[in-house]
Amino acid sequence: MQKRASSRTIVIVAYDQVQMLDLVGPLELFHGANLLCTRLKQMAVKPYEIEVVNSTGKPFTASNGFQHSVNGTFSKWNKRRFDTLLIPGALGIQDIIENNPTLPGEIKSLARNC
Repeated sequence: MQKRASSRTIVIVAYDQVQMLDLVGPLELFHGANLLCTRLKQMAVKPYEIEVVNSTGKPFTASNGFQHSVNGTFSKWNKRRFDTLLIPGALGIQDIIENNPTLPGEIKSLARNC
């Protein structure tokens, strides 16, 4: 059995009106890599820990109307180191920022720990 000392942490930002495919696509990719490595390669530790976060910790509504929960908040990850920050896209991002003007600054703060 192959061993890995620790997992790499992937933090994915969620926000209202995000394009769901832009969020779920990378999430599924890393989840699939975990399954492949732990089942087929028999690794003792999953190579990726995946966290979907937002500013409030409350469920978000994607552009297609789908509502989903998150694993954590920006404040949790502003105090911890992680390996990769993913920011999914959205149509009409300017309108989204106008409705949530603190979002760019919060993401910038989050990126400092990556």
